[in-house]
Amino acid sequence: MKAQDVSSKRAHAKDVILKIEELFSDLESKKIKVIALVTDSVAAYALAR
Repeated sequence: MKAQDVSSKRAHAKDVILKIEELFSDLESKKIKVIALVTDSVAAYALAR
């Protein structure tokens, strides 16, 4: 399991997308299967979908 706290950073949708892509790439390179992505800020991440 991997968690990353970015709560101290304000982000635009493009920043969120970049961070998610970086996280997924890192996990994929380690052959770790992603089964869920959990966030706690619907308003901030709604555009990232």
